[in-house]
Amino acid sequence: MRLEKRFQNNLKGADMQELEGLSFNRLLSLVIIRQRGPLSLSELADILKISTPSASALVEKLYRLRLVKRVRASKDRRKIEIEIPAHALKGVFAVERAMTRTLSEIVDTVGEENFWLYHDRLFKAS
Repeated sequence: MRLEKRFQNNLKGADMQELEGLSFNRLLSLVIIRQRGPLSLSELADILKISTPSASALVEKLYRLRLVKRVRASKDRRKIEIEIPAHALKGVFAVERAMTRTLSEIVDTVGEENFWLYHDRLFKAS
């Protein structure tokens, strides 16, 4: 079964109405912002390995959907950071659980040693 299909199956039944219809990349971005945030636009772009303008477009879409908020950085008030608002956390946690279940299924299928071998090859190539 394809990775995306496994992930979609693991999302079924999750209480995440506000995240319905978002692409995997947008969902992944929300998880990264929740786990590592608050993040600047350039930090998010670096993590996602995309250009800053692409990250800006992604964040703008999430902002219009009220799934991220922009806040002034505490250390440098000129800097804007992106974080997940409280009302969106429940859905983001559901996405994280689905991602964890999906990775667990993959490890169960291919074995832990093979998983890390493919992981290393994939991320060394990028």
